[in-house]
Formats: sequence, structure tokens, C-alpha cells
Amino acid sequence: MNIARRELLIMGAAAVSLAGLGQARAQAGKRGGALAIGFSVEPAGLDPAFGDAPSLDRCIYNMFYDNLFYLGTDGALQPALATSWEVAADGLSITAKLRTDVTFHDGTPFDAAAVKASLQRVIDPALKSPYARNLTDLDGFDLVDASTIRIRLKQPSGAIMTALATEPGMIVRVAPGADLKRSPMGTGPFRLRDWVGGNALTAVRNERYWATGDDGKALPYLDEITFRFIKNTTVKITEARAGSIQLADAIQTKDFDEVSADPNLMLPPNSQGIHQWMTFNVSKAPFDNPDLRKAVLAAINREAISRVVTGRYGRVTPTLITPEDWIYEAALQAPAHDLAVARQLYAKSGYKGDFAITAIQRDPDTQIAQLIQAQLQQAGIRARVEILERQAWLDKVLKKNHEIGLLQIHQPRPDPDATFAPSFGKDAAFNWSGVDDPELFDIVERARKTSDRAQRRALYVAAQKRILESSAYGFLFTRPVADIVRKSVTGLRTEVHGPWRLDQVRLTA
Repeated sequence: MNIARRELLIMGAAAVSLAGLGQARAQAGKRGGALAIGFSVEPAGLDPAFGDAPSLDRCIYNMFYDNLFYLGTDGALQPALATSWEVAADGLSITAKLRTDVTFHDGTPFDAAAVKASLQRVIDPALKSPYARNLTDLDGFDLVDASTIRIRLKQPSGAIMTALATEPGMIVRVAPGADLKRSPMGTGPFRLRDWVGGNALTAVRNERYWATGDDGKALPYLDEITFRFIKNTTVKITEARAGSIQLADAIQTKDFDEVSADPNLMLPPNSQGIHQWMTFNVSKAPFDNPDLRKAVLAAINREAISRVVTGRYGRVTPTLITPEDWIYEAALQAPAHDLAVARQLYAKSGYKGDFAITAIQRDPDTQIAQLIQAQLQQAGIRARVEILERQAWLDKVLKKNHEIGLLQIHQPRPDPDATFAPSFGKDAAFNWSGVDDPELFDIVERARKTSDRAQRRALYVAAQKRILESSAYGFLFTRPVADIVRKSVTGLRTEVHGPWRLDQVRLTA
């Protein structure tokens, strides 16, 4: 077991695992009350077809929307709006039986036609959803009856069930003129009350919710939930210790010991990590020059940055894929730290100017940008650090107006396609570097269409190798993540890739 994972398990074992919170202490919880959450990232909108922070956005989306099924803590599909489903023997269709006691927040009945309309909306080219790429295997829909839908596929797919269980498959109420980005309309356990940009988002209990609790009454247990958008980790810890928030996401590794020592707080085990990486804009100067990209990569000491930022917890891997993932390949070769090579490649590139390292104002990206800047200086390479708010960073990087951008990605994902299609596939919505590589696009496409696990692994390893050879990205390190949970919180569950499910949360005090 790797050090980072072992340390988290040790700390979590001193408290209780998330899976057990709702079991061992559920009876101590009460109905009603308000939960306050400190959260790092404010969503760009509340329409799941347009989320740009997978896993993080879903912590909020799960309040407003349901899927046909979702991926539980153990990775197995769990029923939600579908009570059962069956994949045809030829792999070309999925037939789902739907709940008959469900309405949308506005009282409109949920049925097979609503599922069809929601999924068709995502793949409609006019919508321009970044998640349309995840549902390209869909071929059509048969409404068997009001509570049965058959989803037809173009070919067998190794990724479609995961897509249907995550953001692309969230079922929304499709209505003319609806603005789901600001006014979410789903079947989920909570409804939006208000959203003050840059400050907080509050949701209140959906009195029409279809699921019931262990007391036989309708979920959710809570009356309301407020997400307060707090970027600073120290502030989140201070407020959690004071009790003004009861749950907080993604604290830094340097704070693990302090939080775990507090008798009122827990650091539950978490299978997720955050990979810190960087993108070169290869679509224009100066980083359309491969020698300059390679010079920068050779100047970066990834191990040193990981130690400074995470202490003993970080791990340096060849790509953004972590050892827990079944497509991990340790034999892949990432660029080695070598200042002499960096100076030679920099001279060969012919570039004499400086460039900007653009980071989002959040922990630990600002620190990482400054460390990279200092390491590049040792090789005679000049860089500036530019810190932006998240939306400004997205606008700049997605429009390819950056030079180097720092990124975070939660790993592992429920399926490799959720990592590769959005960033490395053809027409990828988040092609951060502007790479145009038909061979890479073809590998990613074939991996998605392949259902054989061994063949898929070989293709994803080939994709990683090609990405490394392009020098379009720099893969820095993976750090473990941990959320803070006050011991007054029970019933918190997570999906396999980290998002919270808040419908069964209760407060003991």
C-alpha cells in the first residue's frame, strides 16, 4: 500500500469510515436542521450538461438532480430513477425500468419521455454541451411504455454506463426557455432557494422527493444546505473547528495532523487524489516550439515540488493516472529533471523572452506556480506568475490565450473515458493545450468503443505514451485529498469518484 493511502486510512480509522457514518450512528440523528459546508469551487452554473469541474460540481448537482443509476462507494451501480436495467446480450441496447412515483421540482411527472428528452438534449449539437462527447454512442430511444425505456447504442461501449451514471446522464426537466444554469429543475432531494455569486448557495428540502429514510418518511432529513465558497484552507479549518460549518472539502496535506487531532472533527478515508499538472499552449508561440517545452519540463524537479507542497504524502507518477487505476503503467517514462539538458534545449529553442505561468487563485496552485518559476530560473528560463479567479482562468485557457496553465484533476475517475475524452479526444471540450493529433484521437475513440478490459487498457497506455511524447503537458504529482466532517454529521455517503450524496445526512446536535 502506498504511503499516502496508508496514512489516510490510519487517520480515518481513528474515526469512522464514511460508509459507516450512516449505519452506526444514524439513530442518533434527527430530522430537520441546516447543514453548512465550506467548499473550494463555486460552479460556473447548475446545468449538469455544462459542468467544468467534474466530481466537484457533482457534489452540488446531486442536490438537484438524479441519474437512472449512480456509482456507489464500491464502484457498483446503484439504482436511482431506474429500479432495474439490463444490457442486451449483443451490447447494443440498455433497457431500464423506471420509478413511477417521481415528479420534477415543478410537479411535472417523470417518465420515459422525460429520460429521452434529457439525454437527447445533451447530444443535441445546438446545445454545445461539453459532455455530448460522452454520449456519442447513443443511437436512439424506444419508449416501451411510460415507465420503460430502451436506449439503443451504435456499437458496444465500455464507457456508456459510467456516462449515464455521472453528469451527462443527470435527468433534467426539458422545457422551452428554461435556464438550468441559474434555475435547476430536476427530481433531486433539494431545490435551489438562492445563490449569491462569490459567497454562498442555499438549497431547501424537496417535499416531493421520491426516496424514503429509515423512519419510513420521505428524504431528505435536512431542511436546508448552504454551500459557502471558501478558497482558503485555513479559513475552512478554523470555521469547522468553531462549528460554523460542519463539512468542508479538500484540505491540504499539511493540515491533516492538526485536523485529525481535534476531538470534534474527522478525516474519513478517501480513495480520491488530486493530480497537479500543467498545460502548454501548443497552438501558438512560444510553446509551439517543442524544444522550449522540453526545456521547461527538464528544468522542473517534480519530486522537490511534491515534497514542499505535500510533505510525505505526494506521489510523482509518469502521467496523471494514479497506481490505483487499472490503466496505470509504471514503465512509462516522464521527462527527467536535468538542468544541463534544460539549458541545452533552451538554447536550441532560440527563445529569449519570458512567459506567464497562469494559475487559479486556490491552494496549492499559487505555491506550485512560484516553485516552478524558481526552478526555471535555475536553468536561465524566465517566467512570470499570473494568478486569476477561476472563471477568468477558464476563459483565458479555453480560448487558448495562455502560455502555461496549471491544472488540477481528481483521479481516479469512474472510467478512463471520463479522463481522456474531455481532454485528449477529438473535439474535446477541454483540450487545454490545443493539441491536434489524429492518431491520439483515434486511440481514445477506439478505447471508448472497446468493451474488452485488456484491450482497453492497452489502448489507454498507448494514449498516455503518445501524450508524453508530445511534451504538451507536464505531469507534476498526485496528492491525497481529505474532507473535514464534524462528528455531529451522520449519513454522509460518497460515490466511488468522490462526490458527496447529501440526501441521508442528519445532524446529531
